[in-house]
Amino acid sequence: MKKIIALVFILIGTFLISASISLQIYSFTNVKEGKINVTRTIMIYIAANNLESQAAIATADIKGIDFENLKHDDINVVMLLGGSKHWFTEGISTEETSIFEATEEGLKKVQEQEVKNMGEKETLTNFINYAYENYDTDEYILLLYGHGAAIKGGMFDELQKEDFLKVKEMQEGIGESNLIKDNKKLEMVIFRSCLNGTLEVANAFKDYANYFVASEETSIGTQFNSVFSFLNNIDRNNTSEMIGKAWIDNYKKNMNEVSQICSTNSTVCGGPFKANITYSMINLSKLDKVNEYLDEFSKSLFDKTSTSVNDFLDIRKNMHQYAYTSESKYDMVDTYNFVENYEEYDRENAEKLKSAIKEAVIFNETNNDYSHGLSIYFPYNSSIFLGSVYDRVSVSNNYKNFITELAKNKNSYIEYINSSRGNSDYLYKSTKEIKNAKDYLITYENYVIYKSDNLYSKDNKTYSIFDGKLYKLNDNYIYVEEIDTKDDIYRIPAILEKENVREEVYLIIKDGVIYDVVNRTNEDVITPSMISYNLKDYNISIIIYQYVDGNLIEIVSPIDINNFYLTSTPLENELYYYIVFEIDNDLRFFGPDIISKE
Repeated sequence: MKKIIALVFILIGTFLISASISLQIYSFTNVKEGKINVTRTIMIYIAANNLESQAAIATADIKGIDFENLKHDDINVVMLLGGSKHWFTEGISTEETSIFEATEEGLKKVQEQEVKNMGEKETLTNFINYAYENYDTDEYILLLYGHGAAIKGGMFDELQKEDFLKVKEMQEGIGESNLIKDNKKLEMVIFRSCLNGTLEVANAFKDYANYFVASEETSIGTQFNSVFSFLNNIDRNNTSEMIGKAWIDNYKKNMNEVSQICSTNSTVCGGPFKANITYSMINLSKLDKVNEYLDEFSKSLFDKTSTSVNDFLDIRKNMHQYAYTSESKYDMVDTYNFVENYEEYDRENAEKLKSAIKEAVIFNETNNDYSHGLSIYFPYNSSIFLGSVYDRVSVSNNYKNFITELAKNKNSYIEYINSSRGNSDYLYKSTKEIKNAKDYLITYENYVIYKSDNLYSKDNKTYSIFDGKLYKLNDNYIYVEEIDTKDDIYRIPAILEKENVREEVYLIIKDGVIYDVVNRTNEDVITPSMISYNLKDYNISIIIYQYVDGNLIEIVSPIDINNFYLTSTPLENELYYYIVFEIDNDLRFFGPDIISKE
């Protein structure tokens, strides 16, 4: 992850507004029988990154702790603070990576340390060892706070060239601690990050922890509320299940506040906003059954790929994937939703697998109909994680074989679907004559284009094709990339500038207006964000292209955000259009040409 995509990122996304933080006290309910009258140490590993240096989110979260009234006889809260180029909390320095304790007076430094790399497993191991050896309690909870990257890992350190903990390093960092060597387990691992709520990540901790709490989707941080306020009413009479649910309910409350503020104050968010909520709590002891039935179900699918591969890929193409605005293409889908989509190919094992998932997921808080608690890697838009990355986290050989086989067949599938859209001769005609496609070229003066991963081969050449809508902005026509067909969401490359700052972003468009803004210069770190940008502070330009003497010229065209509105415009008798690129062996793009489907 070498980027900040407003998305990721923990996203954590950020609201750049000035507001005071009110202390939140969560009122527990008796959600489930469990062990009570226990003392706990909560270890918070904060790789704050740009969440702090650019937006002071870690500071806001820390301020949400009611230090004076914490139940100090029942819980110890210990933090390792690092990974950020700047801290807004007094007493925290970028020249050290020290350990702090939450006391009645506030944060107290209890172990001064030189700068540590938050992306090294030894840093995690040593932190756990310190807490374990200095705070004698019945249970230990680990909270990992920072940017997340699904099955790649998370906890990026911007002081160390964005080094981060791979999932295997997280696993080893815990496994090599003295707590585990003493044959004990963490009671819970909580991820305050984007996208780490995956089956693969959860499995990495099943031998070292009892519970796992994480988000399938990107998650958001703000300056006016706090994820740590769930700590304010924890005592020895709370069960682990109650604590996990308190974390989830507190996040839900925070996101509802975000959505409410954005619905009433467009200058803060840049437009209306609804945060995706996908937090869940997993009983890790139940994952072996999930893995077993996933393997059996996947074997059935793999055995049918020779006859059903195009059907399988067609199903995958229409599935929702998380972090849809991310350029990194994490290709994570909900595991239960995956089974539902393919269950007709093996109903018996599908039912077993769905039941096992339900049993493993203790709580699942979501505001959509496709998230059931655990995501899984299912490549379609990119295969960058197949191979060494996925080999380290795979939980089923048959599932790995299945997704690998589909990835191998992806290119032929793209040619198949493009050549069968009502006119099988059209694709071949247009691609053969691409350099002489004047009869097909739509000669509007300006239009925006965006690079696609939909590649196919023909006549020993490689092509990239777009299909979608042309949109009208004022008197110009632009092409926008559709990124969520279900919710009709699009994105356009753009540039934000103020003073000496210049950022390349995507404008996320919904219902014709700017719905979100995400950074497009970093491929891994996602931070959602209109929340990361106060748009009224920036000069905004979109990237358009013009043909000049047969060459494609990039032009930066300023826009007025107050008068920005996109309308879908039928062109020339509502014909359907393609934007086609020819790509040479050096991956250079020639084109684009907009070609009409006759």
